[in-house]
Parts: sequence; C-alpha cells; structure tokens
Amino acid sequence: MLLPTRAGDVYDEVWRPMERLIGFDNLEGLARVDLQRRGIDVAVDDVFRRHQERLEGMPGEDAVEESVRDLALRAGHYKRIIDPGAEDDPELRAGLFRLRRWGAQTTYPVLMAAYDLRERGLLPVEGVREVVSYIESFLVRRQLGGIPTNALNRLFVQFVANLPQDESFPQALRQELSRQRRYWPGDEQLREAVRARPFYFSGRGPQRKVILERLEQSYGHPEQIDFETSDLTVEHVLPQTLSEEWREHIAGLGQDPDEVHQGLVHTLGNLTLTAFNGTLSNNPFERKRQIYSASHLELNRALAGQDAWGRDQILARADELADHAIVIWPSRYRACSKSRAASTGAGSTPPSQPSPAAAGRPTANLPSSAEPPPCR
Repeated sequence: MLLPTRAGDVYDEVWRPMERLIGFDNLEGLARVDLQRRGIDVAVDDVFRRHQERLEGMPGEDAVEESVRDLALRAGHYKRIIDPGAEDDPELRAGLFRLRRWGAQTTYPVLMAAYDLRERGLLPVEGVREVVSYIESFLVRRQLGGIPTNALNRLFVQFVANLPQDESFPQALRQELSRQRRYWPGDEQLREAVRARPFYFSGRGPQRKVILERLEQSYGHPEQIDFETSDLTVEHVLPQTLSEEWREHIAGLGQDPDEVHQGLVHTLGNLTLTAFNGTLSNNPFERKRQIYSASHLELNRALAGQDAWGRDQILARADELADHAIVIWPSRYRACSKSRAASTGAGSTPPSQPSPAAAGRPTANLPSSAEPPPCR
C-alpha cells in the first residue's frame, strides 16, 4: 500500500474533491495528459500501470502524497481545457472552446504545460493565449492545406518536455511547430490551397464550421452571433447539383458549367454558413441573393452584393477569405536567415501534396495588416 497511514485523509482531502471537479470519467484522461506533459507517450490502457510504477518508485509516503496533491492541482488546469467555461479570461476561454470543438486532444499536453507555467507565475495569461493561438493556427492552416493529420497523434508529446519553462514558452512552441517536416503552411501555400482544394471534404464537420465561423467573426459585425447555440450549416452557393438554370447562368458568363462546377464547387470560395440550407437548396443565384441579403452574417451579405456567380467570383472570394485567414491564423516562425521561398511556403509542401500551382493564377494582394510579420 503506497499510503499506509494517510490513505483515508488523502482520499477525503485531495482525491474526492478532484473527482468532483472534473468527474470520475475524466480521471483517466487527466492521468494520461499528466504523463504526456512529461514527455511520456502512453496508451489509454496503460495509464494506470505507468502511474503505479511512478508512485512505487518514490522514496516514501510523503512523496506519494505530494504527487497526488500535484495531480489534483493539474485537475484544475485540465478542467479549463475540457470545460472552457471554467476559464475566467474571455479571449482564452473562446480559444479553448474552439480547440475543444476541433477535437484537439493531441494538443492537451502542451496546454497543460502552459497552464502549469501560468500557475507558477512564469507565464502571463497573454502567453497562454499565444499558445492557444499558435496551436489553432497550426491545425487550421494544415487543414486548409490538406495536410494529413496522422502525424499529429504523437507530435506534441514528442517535444513538450523540452520546451523552456519560462515566458519564452510560446515562441519556442511556435519554432518547434515551424520545423520543416511539421508542414505548417506559409501564406502563399495557404492562398493556393484556399483557391483549389475541396474544403468541403477536409477534416470533420465541426472543424469546417470553426473555420467558417472565425472567418465570419473577422468581418467585425457589431452583433456577433453565439455560434455555440446557433443552428448554422455549411451552404454551397453554386449548388452541389447543377440545375438547368444554373447551367445557363454559368454559360452566360462565357464559362463551361461542368468545368467550373467540377473544379470549384467544394472550395472555400463557394461555401458559406446559413440556417436556411433547405430554403436555398438549388435555387438560382438571383433567388439566393435575396435570401442572403436578409442574413445577419457578413459572409452572406457580401454574396448578396454580387451580380453573378461563376469562376471569377468564386476565386475572388477565395482570395478575400485567404486574406482574412492570414490575419486570423498567424504563420509559422520566420527566421531572418531563411530565404523568402522558405518563408512563404515553398519547400515545406509534404511529399504527398502537389506543389502549389502558381503559373498564370492571379493572387490578391495582402492587406497592410496581413503583411508577413518581421523575422523573429
């Protein structure tokens, strides 16, 4: 028995309150992330054994009790990660909600490490916000770029224990995620991906909604929507099935309807959010414009101002959304010694991905607020 004289007291004073705080079903998750934040990669089925081995190797009852109390302290951090409503800082709370909806459990070891630094007074809340921002950007840009996610399962556990234990933690994390084979897409790679990739089939549904919701928020509508309670779905402006009216509309623009549809229907430039997906359906664009004009979403109000909807409009909207994405989700670390090609994404395309096509394809200029950040 590891606590021969203190078991009852430790259970009543430490373990039971911890169990009430996060719930019995989350204890195993807490224990696993506690090991992972130390750089110990452990399968779910092996968590109890690994913790038992740690405790059995301790010099005595006092050390075991201290370890249990330390785990209870981490429970407070873990509570904020799995239930962001417990976080007091509004900006940080919003970021944690997005990561939870994303399903970003593989990043929990880094989040726990950041909260540990905050607990010890070594990292201000602004630093934790920065950590969440870099994690979100890394995940979102990779999804927009079509980077496979299988490598993420163990990525954060591999380096978390080596990150500095001070206020430089966020920038060290950014640098670590910016290593060449991490595939954090640069701005130009992101632009090309937004234009060409079938975003509608990228990742999971909640992840696509997080991206579209953040893009909507970036327009700064004075009456922000509560996306947590809204019933919005992803809508194709150019519909998934071409009606005869839509064929005539695109042909009237001097474009091949099948070519435009096949190449662009599922790209980000052709997608929006709406609560009226069934109403919009395959309606002709003129009818859709009327519905969009009554929307409170800036994404839709901009669509209502279009006179037509074909290749040029979809690509122009893709460029505009890419401008916003570049501002919302910061790029990877850019070292001054690196070439411009390296800073914009060339050379960091994963082997399974084609190099971004650039020849003859117009690219919108970055707004001044989205210029590449200084080398740092």
